[in-house]
Amino acid sequence: MILPQHEMHWKIAHCPIRRIKENEYRISIELKDKKRQYSCISFEDLFKLIQRIQAEKRTFYEHISRGDAVKFYLDFEYYRIAENSIVDNQKSLLTIRKLFVTMIRLLIQIDSISEEDMIILESSSCEKHSYHMIFDNEHVRFIDTDSLHLFIRQILRYILLNTLKHKCVDNRNYLVNNINDDLILAELMEMFERIRLECFSCTKCKVGQIEISVSDVCNLFAYNQNHYLVPCIDLNVYSAEQDFRMFMCTKMGEVRPLLKYNCREKNDQYRLIEETMITEETTILMMKDMLQRSLITAPATEENVYVNREILYEWMKLINLKKCSGTKRYVHTVPKDRKRSCHGNITDINVLNNEESYVEKWVKDYLTNIESPGIIHSINTGRNGRLILCNIRNMNTCKNFHDDYYNDSTIYVNITEKQFSIRCNRMPCKNNRWIWKDMF
Repeated sequence: MILPQHEMHWKIAHCPIRRIKENEYRISIELKDKKRQYSCISFEDLFKLIQRIQAEKRTFYEHISRGDAVKFYLDFEYYRIAENSIVDNQKSLLTIRKLFVTMIRLLIQIDSISEEDMIILESSSCEKHSYHMIFDNEHVRFIDTDSLHLFIRQILRYILLNTLKHKCVDNRNYLVNNINDDLILAELMEMFERIRLECFSCTKCKVGQIEISVSDVCNLFAYNQNHYLVPCIDLNVYSAEQDFRMFMCTKMGEVRPLLKYNCREKNDQYRLIEETMITEETTILMMKDMLQRSLITAPATEENVYVNREILYEWMKLINLKKCSGTKRYVHTVPKDRKRSCHGNITDINVLNNEESYVEKWVKDYLTNIESPGIIHSINTGRNGRLILCNIRNMNTCKNFHDDYYNDSTIYVNITEKQFSIRCNRMPCKNNRWIWKDMF
């Protein structure tokens, strides 16, 4: 048995109920039949397991559950096919590091943020380039993966809008007549594909407020195996429930562990990114430190900033990026032939409807009145919009002692009856019946 017997979970539905407490993580192990084995485990036990198991059997993933506060992370990959031979791999990594660190600095206004906080891990094969990039700064957390997804999509929109607006391309008539700030990502990708080759030669024009050239932006997009131009950032890794491969671990049936890359620049120019392989001489302390830094759900310090939608909307104003006027709650309508161009995910800003916005404000006011430190980390609308569930992190209303994970409660709001009910999400409180009270 690989994991402690008392911590074994065979179904994904069982494990995410537990909130992560300090120094504990949810992990999944990929099995031979492609199923997953889930468990909660301390960091010390996790590192011992990774040390003890052979590389080809080290199929460990970090499980990121709905509502978890997360570090900034992304999966950057593209295939080694003829259409992508023009992409400069070294420039891609350095550009994406500079782009997102600059945007995070604008987002939370903390001067101590540095590009050195961005960890780059590599697991490439003969078929494709593959990297995990994780921003390890103790002061920054996104309230959930939905917020991080929104942040990344809007940055992609920002750089495409500014690239399409620059004046050093021949095909200006087409752009001038068609580009506007309300275009969604899929539509911008379609326009960008027509001029991308022209933009590669533009090394002088900069993108918006950031010191990145138009030619460098081109390296962030590549063709997939279906010959569609797509972002090299995989947008599918921000689903509600996700498993993200861990440092030094591989996929089942492969010996392709995720290892560290060192980024190095000389003479202020892009230089080769050299791979640092894990060898026998690598100290245990260094491996342990890198594993800890690369964990997405690692707790933050008390002085950290939780990035939510409100902060993101203020950041969008700061960089002069408008919300899409035609956005819907779930899926925005785009031409059928473009739906596959963004990894199958074409949602844009998840705008709250009127009822949800009203309930969100009421819940925040309620938490303030009862002096609760709780914060809303997700909102779910019930059938016909009559019942809205606001999941709250760190709420202090539960009188029972729970030591297995952080306080987590839900406020149920019945819009029709103007009533609310509060219930702790932990056992045995979760089995208690709802007690309804008037909202006013």
